[in-house]
Amino acid sequence: SRRLATLPAEPALGADATPVTVRMPYGRISRRFRAGSLLADVRAWVEASAPAELLAREAPRFSLVSNFPRFVASEENEHVSLEEVGLAGSAGCALFFNEEELEAAGG
Repeated sequence: SRRLATLPAEPALGADATPVTVRMPYGRISRRFRAGSLLADVRAWVEASAPAELLAREAPRFSLVSNFPRFVASEENEHVSLEEVGLAGSAGCALFFNEEELEAAGG
C-alpha cells in the first residue's frame, strides 16, 4: 500500500524499539516503532493495515486508545511522539481501535 511505503522502516528489536499492538475489530496487528515515532505514523500504519470497509465506516475519525497509561490518539494530537505521551519502551504498548474495542476487552 502507498501509506505503508511512506512509513519509516521498522526498527530491529532493541532499546529504541517499541512494540505496538492494536486490537482491531477483526483481530490484532503488531509492528515495532522507534520511541520518537509520531502518532501519525502509528495511525498511518493502522489505516494501511485495516480493511477498506472498516476505514469507510471509521476513518478519519478513528482513535487509538491506550488503557494504561490512559491516552487517546486522534487526528488532533497525531504530531506528538510515542515517547512524549508515555507509550514508548521495550515492554511495548497495547492500543485499541476506538473505545468500543477497549470496552469489549473489559477496559
